[in-house]
Amino acid sequence: VAGVYGGWTASDLTANVADVARLGYDIHSTSSGTKLLSKGSQRLMVPSSREIYSFATFNLEHMGITGHGNLLPDEYNEAYGHLGATYGYDSLIAYFPAIDVSISIGTSIETDDQSAPSDAMCLAYNAVLAASLGKAEKSCAFVKSSYYGGKCKCS
Repeated sequence: VAGVYGGWTASDLTANVADVARLGYDIHSTSSGTKLLSKGSQRLMVPSSREIYSFATFNLEHMGITGHGNLLPDEYNEAYGHLGATYGYDSLIAYFPAIDVSISIGTSIETDDQSAPSDAMCLAYNAVLAASLGKAEKSCAFVKSSYYGGKCKCS
């Protein structure tokens, strides 16, 4: 049977994507009017550029989510958040500090490699980034290379 049966379901959060995006923003943004965490706790959750994982937070830049490499300043490649997988669903929450935006992806599909949320995040982030910078949207696609990795390629 295909699917996620490794016990990685954490607390099985069930919410709509707008609420999850807002939760991610309130956890990570220093601009949020809602302070869920102290600045010290926020810093603890942010992985360094060399770390893959920090306190309950993945360094999504290492997973290739942004798709810019050397095309834009490093700050636009920075992203952190968490993947989610449970029976019948895959998801991804990401916070992008350079543009102070949180995006949440929820799917009603469960795969062995969680590629759907990464692919959707690649497209969504680059659309939001282009709009926030006042630039034309690039053509992007996510190419999976491992369970936690791949590359959002933009041209």
